[in-house]
Amino acid sequence: MTSPFTFSSLNISIATPNISAVFEIYRLQLQIYQRFSKYIGATLNISAIFEIYRLTDKD
Repeated sequence: MTSPFTFSSLNISIATPNISAVFEIYRLQLQIYQRFSKYIGATLNISAIFEIYRLTDKD
């Protein structure tokens, strides 16, 4: 008599992830990083410009 609880009866594929889904997640993460890096770069540039104006202000 076999045990009613076996991995084969659950039909679970643990070792083989869906590769296309993994690449899709990486692609979306890269898009998010690229989108935010533009804003971060602009913020740093604007902050540097304000710092230069503050240092050179001779009022």
